[in-house]
Amino acid sequence: MRDSRIINMAGEDTDKLIIEFLSKPSSDETQENLINRLEKLIFQMSMVANINDENFRNSSGISLKYKLQSMLNLAATKERKFASGMNRRWKLISNLPNSKLSADDWLGIEYQFTRNMPANLLEETEIAKNMQGITSEETQLKVLSVVENVKDELERKQKKTDNKFDGYTGLGDVSVDE
Repeated sequence: MRDSRIINMAGEDTDKLIIEFLSKPSSDETQENLINRLEKLIFQMSMVANINDENFRNSSGISLKYKLQSMLNLAATKERKFASGMNRRWKLISNLPNSKLSADDWLGIEYQFTRNMPANLLEETEIAKNMQGITSEETQLKVLSVVENVKDELERKQKKTDNKFDGYTGLGDVSVDE
């Protein structure tokens, strides 16, 4: 076999002859399993939802929130750490001798973090409508993700109603002589 590179299969015991060692093992299935396992472990250890997962697309709103919960918790932790770092920075700035800020001005700073999350506007408007009569108009508008600044929105709404009633006398077509 070594000299001529040929295996002689002629003989009486050819049924018992095993030459599988010559065939190259197929590691495609093993490699696919390893890749899938590594992918799952990466998402599990990083606490991030696998958005490309087939089960992710067919989920309802509540189950999506549960799947994204770990990511939301990580974002909240980062927000707290970022706010803490900003507070330390403003405290240092306000304590400088030539600073125009007083020593306690940094305490009044509020940070607003906006997450880039998809929103269901239909569901939000239904919730806002259901809150009517129970909560203030400002609280209703806070529910809507479309409204960036609630106070500005209330002012625009008030201005619109003021413009609607400008010049209205309540007398219909009758003119009033002065």
